Amino acid sequence: RFLSHIYASGAIALNIHHPQFRRGTSLRTFALCCSGAFQIADWRDGLVCWLRPGVELETFRTPQELRALAEKYLSDAPARQGIARAGRARVLAEHTYRHRMEAMLADVR
Repeated sequence: RFLSHIYASGAIALNIHHPQFRRGTSLRTFALCCSGAFQIADWRDGLVCWLRPGVELETFRTPQELRALAEKYLSDAPARQGIARAGRARVLAEHTYRHRMEAMLADVR
């Protein structure tokens, strides 16, 4: 709970993946969304399987793109809040530990 408050306390949560995440995303991506934070994540192939960039989080590929997105969203609180709400709703609806456990159990039945 404490970490969720920290995540959501800033205007932007920057999510830069460890190099081992070449495809997909880390658990932090889901934790940031679930906390209600607006996040900008570095682009990873496969991320779109889980969340929609521009709708549920933002992504960047270059430092210049990150800067432009940060400037854009720092001056547009309603857009930040809308994306943060959409990301949280998607994670709660489809990407909780319960969802993962149900999927795993369905595979072994």
